[in-house]
Amino acid sequence: MEQIEELFAPLVLKCKEKGRAMRIGTNHGSLSARVMSYWGDSPRGMVESAIEFAKICRKYDYHNFLFSMKVTVVGCIRGMDDERDVTDISQCARLLYRPTT
Repeated sequence: MEQIEELFAPLVLKCKEKGRAMRIGTNHGSLSARVMSYWGDSPRGMVESAIEFAKICRKYDYHNFLFSMKVTVVGCIRGMDDERDVTDISQCARLLYRPTT
């Protein structure tokens, strides 16, 4: 995580300085080996990956971001086989990501 933060923090700070929004996106085909080894190709893995980046943003008091999750081919992720896929990802995100007040 330290390496990710080292590379990502300058972008976060620049977006904060300029007042720009950021999209934190995950694609099942682009999950890191670390996330894959722990969560596999799953909705939870996609959400956990996005939340790692959100935590870095929040560490630098940057909150102007949104999440974007992409599944290239429905059914290609273990456990994702119908229209419930989007609901599964949304439910995971709501359970795992709690904005600070």
